[in-house]
Amino acid sequence: AVATLVVTAPQDFSLSATPASQDVVAGATATYTAGVASLDGFAGNVALSLTGLPSAVGTASFSPQVIAGAGSSQLIVTTMPTAPGGTYPLTITGTAGGATHTVAVTLVLSARDFAMSVRPSSITIARGQSAKYTVGVSVIGGSVGKVSLAVAGLPAGTTAAFSPNPAGSPGSSALTVKATSSTRRGTYTLRITG
Repeated sequence: AVATLVVTAPQDFSLSATPASQDVVAGATATYTAGVASLDGFAGNVALSLTGLPSAVGTASFSPQVIAGAGSSQLIVTTMPTAPGGTYPLTITGTAGGATHTVAVTLVLSARDFAMSVRPSSITIARGQSAKYTVGVSVIGGSVGKVSLAVAGLPAGTTAAFSPNPAGSPGSSALTVKATSSTRRGTYTLRITG
């Protein structure tokens, strides 16, 4: 008598993701493609999930959430405009029955920010005269929109005005400080904030 024994590999699937890394500015969307390939006739439903994304950074969704047998899904990571910059390692997990596979991707996030400068750094005037500074606003990461300006440290008897206020980013604003006859003599440090 002759008997035949056929041993086959268990049905399984493989999981992949592209691109391996995405660079975006806070508030933007990063998109990855998760791919599922069938091995040895696998035809199950693969449920996708994501770990490693802090809630303060953003939210994530798969479309579709479940892949039948083989196919692809779009992972959309929507970042918060206020998210801190940094490198975030993310893990995509695919689960079908007792089989689980993972693939790693990276989100590199640049925070929205701006820098300020002032020219000239020092002006000497007499009572009744005006000093004019140029305040510059430059963008470090992403678009921050309009920047509202304020100045502190003015001595009594002076007035100050920005034009324009708020300033664009990038952009500039003219700060005019006018001393009156009641302004006391002295050296004053003015702090400009945006």
